[in-house]
Amino acid sequence: MISFNTGTTTVTLNSVDSSGNVSDPCTFTVTVTDNQVPTLASPGNQTLTTISNTCAATYTIADPISDNCTGSFWGYSTTGATTLSSSGNTIADGTGSGVLSFNKGVTEVTLTGTDAVSNVATSTTFTVTVTDNQVPTLASPGNQTLTTISNTCAATYTIADPISDNCTGSFWGYSTTGATTLSSSGNTIADGTGSGVLSFNKGVTEVTLTGTDAVSNVATSTTFTVTVTDNQVPTLASPGNQTLTTISSTCASDYTIENPITDNCTGSFWGYSTTGATTLSSSGNTIADGTGSGVLSFNKGVTEVTLTGTDAVSNVATSTTFTVTVTDNEAPVISCPQDLTVNANYAGCTYNGSIGLASVTDNCSATVSGPIPAGPYSVGTTTVVWTATDASGNTSTCSQIITVLASPTASSSSVSTMGCYVWNVNSTTYSVSGVYTASFINAMGCDSIVTLNLTITPGIFVAAKAILAGAYHVNTGLMHDSLRVKQMIPAMEPYSGNTYNNPPIGEPGGEVVSGNVLSVTGNNAIVDWVYLELRSATDSSHIIASKRGLLQCDGDIVSHLDGVSPVFFTNVLPASYFVSIKHRNHLGVMTPTAIPLQSCASTLFDFRTDSVYKRPNLNRAARTALPSTNLLGLWSADANHNKNVKYNGLSNDKDVILQTVGMPNNTVVGYRKEDLNMDGNVRYNNTDNDRTVIIDNLGISTPNAIISQHTPN
Repeated sequence: MISFNTGTTTVTLNSVDSSGNVSDPCTFTVTVTDNQVPTLASPGNQTLTTISNTCAATYTIADPISDNCTGSFWGYSTTGATTLSSSGNTIADGTGSGVLSFNKGVTEVTLTGTDAVSNVATSTTFTVTVTDNQVPTLASPGNQTLTTISNTCAATYTIADPISDNCTGSFWGYSTTGATTLSSSGNTIADGTGSGVLSFNKGVTEVTLTGTDAVSNVATSTTFTVTVTDNQVPTLASPGNQTLTTISSTCASDYTIENPITDNCTGSFWGYSTTGATTLSSSGNTIADGTGSGVLSFNKGVTEVTLTGTDAVSNVATSTTFTVTVTDNEAPVISCPQDLTVNANYAGCTYNGSIGLASVTDNCSATVSGPIPAGPYSVGTTTVVWTATDASGNTSTCSQIITVLASPTASSSSVSTMGCYVWNVNSTTYSVSGVYTASFINAMGCDSIVTLNLTITPGIFVAAKAILAGAYHVNTGLMHDSLRVKQMIPAMEPYSGNTYNNPPIGEPGGEVVSGNVLSVTGNNAIVDWVYLELRSATDSSHIIASKRGLLQCDGDIVSHLDGVSPVFFTNVLPASYFVSIKHRNHLGVMTPTAIPLQSCASTLFDFRTDSVYKRPNLNRAARTALPSTNLLGLWSADANHNKNVKYNGLSNDKDVILQTVGMPNNTVVGYRKEDLNMDGNVRYNNTDNDRTVIIDNLGISTPNAIISQHTPN
């Protein structure tokens, strides 16, 4: 079996016999033809994704053709998303297509082929599908700051195309929140196109950009802000100067300021303030744009009104002013006093005195002038005229009739007093109660009768001064009023009670002081109760009367009735008396001689400086001057009220203090006789203790000394 290749083959036959004889050659041809078509193998449908930042993918078609003979060729062509062609069957068997670029989408590839003898292969197809998985990107333009367009409350801005993608066909959109509400209604703006002019309101608007590509790949959104600021100041329109007249029966007029402010934006506020005749204020820019002031009341006169304003972002308007002038055309209403009938009281038997006053009412203020004539008025009838004039010069008048009589005049008065009374009508001093009359022709030439109803409480006044050494304050030169300040001084005098057992003589006792007297401060503040005794001029041991009084810081001994007058003894006749003063924990003293006491006034006796009575046969220390002064005080430290000051021995005063406090370091608070320094506290030891007062009086080196009271009893 001989195999012949395709084509024509010439065959030559030779023969040799067994004898070696060679025959002539014989030739023939063998022609082999190829009728077998080549075959094409499809690679199958291909699915690819786009190469980054491109809108295509690459693919190489491997050699698809096979044939029984060599020399085949193949080719490709496409339809759909991509147009490619090998320009016929030009690719040799055994060779691929090389790298081909396929657009996004579906491309149908048709493969064709022929062999060397033009046997045509049956074509085959497959698809190349390129998908786009790359999302588009959005570029933010960055935050924008704009200012409002003149006379508007907004600014315009165009968003440039923000989207980019590997393929065409992307769309983008925008939406906003904040000061402005805008929307592109989805991703409706084609790639390569801006937003167009957008209007942004004053304030901050956040813009969100979104986008998708043609195959719905969604871009990552991005945001930026558009801040629109308002630099335009509001304007204020003055209503112009206003001239008004007063409302009837008032001194003012009403006016409403219409809304004066305008601005490019809403939210402005305005206000007003005034100077001149009227003081008004809106308390700053508190009135909203579009609102008037409401009814304002302007006083008569000229008021300058200043208008101010700001907008919502504090741009300040230029203030403007106007005046409101209120004039008063209303005349005052005058009322004359009643017609008057009087008795003559002046030289020449005329009347010179009050005839009353006209009264005036006015919507504003007015004054009254007159009367004309002004008097004196002669006996008979006189018509006088009063005139009212207001500040605007409006006037009105009225008249009054004065009738003067020449008949005698009579008057009376009632007086109650103590001691005596000097009647200034006739300069007579009276010491007895009664009804007194003075009749005479007065200087006006008319008869005059005056009656005095006089009630006199008989008695005498005692004017005296003294110092309690225990309360004396060396820095002020006065006594302190600690008991008064601490409200410890009893309202009723303490001496008539059981504690001191000094019943009153010749007086009812039980004197009570008012809170008003105890509220006085300064030199006249009350230090404590004291009592005075009047003693017989012939026997100083005989007490005729005693009276409780009050002692002031400066030493005045005053009445409990008013806290300033001398002490008055009732039912005691004017004469000479020994006078003694005593206190609940100080040693009393007495005048050295009887002194004259009167019902009207008495000579002042000063126990601080004058010499005092000294008991016979009593060898005790005399009073010494208070520190840093030449004044003499009453000895302090009679804690047991026995008319002696003792530190040691029987009935000494320090033991009484200890008995009161109980323990040496205790303090007892109150109004007590053991409170020798009169500060409201009883102390045996420690600062400001009362025991020291005793030894200070007696002398540290003479603790056994005794000081006794220098009065007869």
